[in-house]
Amino acid sequence: MRQELFLQRLKHALSNLPEEEREEIILDYKEYIDSAVGEGRGEEEVISHLGKPEKIAQEIKAETIWDSAEKDRSVTQFLRALAASLSISFFNIILVLGPAVGVFTLYVGFLMGSIVLSLSPFVFGFSLLMENAVFIPAEFFLSIVLGSLGVMLTMGLWFAGKKLYLLSLIYLRFNKKMMMGESH
Repeated sequence: MRQELFLQRLKHALSNLPEEEREEIILDYKEYIDSAVGEGRGEEEVISHLGKPEKIAQEIKAETIWDSAEKDRSVTQFLRALAASLSISFFNIILVLGPAVGVFTLYVGFLMGSIVLSLSPFVFGFSLLMENAVFIPAEFFLSIVLGSLGVMLTMGLWFAGKKLYLLSLIYLRFNKKMMMGESH
């Protein structure tokens, strides 16, 4: 493949990136190819070593999405970063999606449990009002203890969720490097 065709295909594959960023990437690849050719390597050899332009664009887009997910910490951005990781290789469905679903399910389960515990004093109060039940101090104090435990767990899980988000992004980047054969 010739340089012009390679750069044209790369530019087309990067069409959803901002124009300035796309042009900078194209210029970097053009300079790299020109430099390698200037050192005596064949143009087609250099381009074949780089790989398919569509695959390069896919990796660049994934990197852009991961950077965006680190800046804007939201579920939407995280899901986009997860999808970008899965798009790199079918093998990633096993390495990324399985652990991600497992950890997310575990986190949501703990979070729901802590919220239910937090509501226990309200359930106790509601049951006293609706059933005309006899007030039992032990049940009251148990509901207060469980409610307090639930509030503390919810707060702890909130902060743990933020750390889990960052660790997940680190794992996705590590996985991308592993799949691409990068050593550092």
